[in-house]
Amino acid sequence: EEEMDPSRGGYTYRPGVPPPSAANGNVQYLLTTHDYGLNWTWTPFPPHLQAGGITVDPTDGWRVFAYSDSCLAHSTDHGQSWGDCWNKTGLTGPFSRLLVKDSSTLFMLRRGAVPLRSTD
Repeated sequence: EEEMDPSRGGYTYRPGVPPPSAANGNVQYLLTTHDYGLNWTWTPFPPHLQAGGITVDPTDGWRVFAYSDSCLAHSTDHGQSWGDCWNKTGLTGPFSRLLVKDSSTLFMLRRGAVPLRSTD
């Protein structure tokens, strides 16, 4: 109950991404379901992408974006596999939140910097 309380100070809700711990080698996992919550699967993120946040494309549920402070990557198979970190001109962090309007319009919010908008 306390974990889901958004009024709790210093709390950031990151759906599907549990906090890393020494018990799991500080590896981040994505928690997914394909049957509306009847069964759940923990899928580890790859070493290059220890994600702090995820966003699903609202126009295509197969496309999932994940980001860390300095990496933005995407999956086209519900988060089962991930591409490399995107290396686009001007795409620099530290990233704090990703907003996806559609498959070609993304807004990346950054801590202490102007937000970015995709152009392709």
